[in-house]
Amino acid sequence: MLRRWAIFSFVAMVATLALATPAWATTFTVNSTLDTGDLTPDGVCNSCTLREAMQEASANNNAPTVDVINFSIAGNGPHNFTPATELPDIDDPLTIDGYTQGDSTTGTTADDAVENTLAFGTNAVLKIVISGPDTFADPNNGFDGFDVEAGPTTIRGLVLNGFKSSTGGSGGQAIGIFNVEGNTNNVVEGNFVGTNAAGTAVDINGPNKGDGVIIFGPASTGNTIGGTTPAARNLISGNEEQGVEISASDSNKVQGNLIGTAKNGTSDLGNKQDGARMTSSKNIVSNNVVAFNGDDTHNDNGVEVLKSGTATPAGNRFLSNSIFQNQVLGIDLNDTTGTSPGDPEGREQDLKDPDIGSNNLQNFPVISAATSTGTTTTVTGTFRSKPEKTFTVQLFSNPVLDTNEGKTFLAQIQVKTNRKGKALFTFFGTAVPQANTITATATGADGTSEFSDPVAVVPVS
Repeated sequence: MLRRWAIFSFVAMVATLALATPAWATTFTVNSTLDTGDLTPDGVCNSCTLREAMQEASANNNAPTVDVINFSIAGNGPHNFTPATELPDIDDPLTIDGYTQGDSTTGTTADDAVENTLAFGTNAVLKIVISGPDTFADPNNGFDGFDVEAGPTTIRGLVLNGFKSSTGGSGGQAIGIFNVEGNTNNVVEGNFVGTNAAGTAVDINGPNKGDGVIIFGPASTGNTIGGTTPAARNLISGNEEQGVEISASDSNKVQGNLIGTAKNGTSDLGNKQDGARMTSSKNIVSNNVVAFNGDDTHNDNGVEVLKSGTATPAGNRFLSNSIFQNQVLGIDLNDTTGTSPGDPEGREQDLKDPDIGSNNLQNFPVISAATSTGTTTTVTGTFRSKPEKTFTVQLFSNPVLDTNEGKTFLAQIQVKTNRKGKALFTFFGTAVPQANTITATATGADGTSEFSDPVAVVPVS
C-alpha cells in the first residue's frame, strides 16, 4: 500500500511540474522579403516570410512566453518589405528584432544592422524597412504597420513608413498598442518611424498618414517608447499626425527619442501635428529632442495634454527634454494658442490653487532676472502654487527665436512653497550667451507646467 501511494505521489508531482513549466520560446528567422503566408499555421515557419513568421508565432499559442522573430536576408540591404494587406495582429507576446539582420553571416559587416552609440542624434544602421503599399483604396479602414494586442511585446530596429489612413482619416499609424486586457509593458525602441532608412528625409513611400506610435486605452499601460540607453533611441519624424499619441492610457514612458528631427537631432523633419500628445495621466516624457512639430495648417505643439471627455489628465511629467521650434508652444496644457495663464504674479496665491485643466494647470515659475558676468549666469525668480509643497524647477536656455520653449536644459533646483504658496529661487551656473533667453518649468504632484515666459540674459549692471 505504501509503495502504491509513493508511485501515485510521484506521478502527481510530475504532472504538476509539467503544468507549471512554461512553454519554450520559439525563434523564427525571416529569410525572405516576399509577402506569402501560411493558410494552415502550425507553429513552424517554412518559407520564412515576415507574414508567415507572425502567423506561426500566433498559432503556437504559448503566452505568456515571448517568441522572437529575427532576420537573415541575403544581401547588404536595406531590405524592403511591402505587405499587400495588413500584417497579422500581434496577439501573443512577441519580439521583432531588426537588429539581428546580418548576425548570421561571418566575414562581412556590410549587411549588419547596427545599434545607435551616440549620446546625441543617432548613428543606427537599419536594414529592415517595412512600408505600406503604394496604392491603397479602402474608404473604411486604414492600413497600419503593427497592431500590438499582447504584451510584453518589443519592436526594435525597424524602419516603418508609408502606412495609409482611410478616406475618413482613421488608421495609418506605424505602430499601434491597443486596448486589450493584459497588453502592458510593451517596448518600442531603436526604430526609425516615418523616415527613410537613412533617417534623413521622408521616404519615397511617403509618410505614415496617421501617428508614428499610438498607445490607446486604459487596459494598456506601462509601455515604453525609447529608453534610457542610446541603443533604445527612436527617430519618430515626418508623420502626418502625432509623433507619439497616448490616448486614455496611463503610466507610459517616452524617453530619449528624436521626435520631429532628422537623425542628427538638429535638422527639421517635423511631424505635422504634435510631437507628443496625451489625453491621460501619469505619463513621463523625458530626455527627448522634440522639435519642428506642427505646421501652418495644424498649429500644434511640441508636447500637448488634452482633456478627454469628462476626464482631466494630471500627473504628466516632462523633464530634461530639448524642446524647440515647434509651431506654437513647447508645452501646451490647455489646447489654446497661447500659454495657460495660471495665477497672475502679484496676487496672493489661493491656498488650494483650484485651477481646472490638464495637469490641473500647474503654474509655471516667473523669472525675475537673468544676468551674466561672462563666466557665470544668475537666474532669480518666484513661484506660486500649492502651499508647503516641494516642486522641481527646471531651467532652460534658448536662442532668441525660441520663445516659451526650452532648447538646452541647464539644471534643476528644488523649491518649497511657504504657507501662502510662494517660493523664491536663485540659480548660479555656467555662462549662457547674452543673446539667449531663459525659461523654466515647475513639476509637482499635478505634473509639469508649461514653459515660463522667456527672460533675456543681460550683463551684470
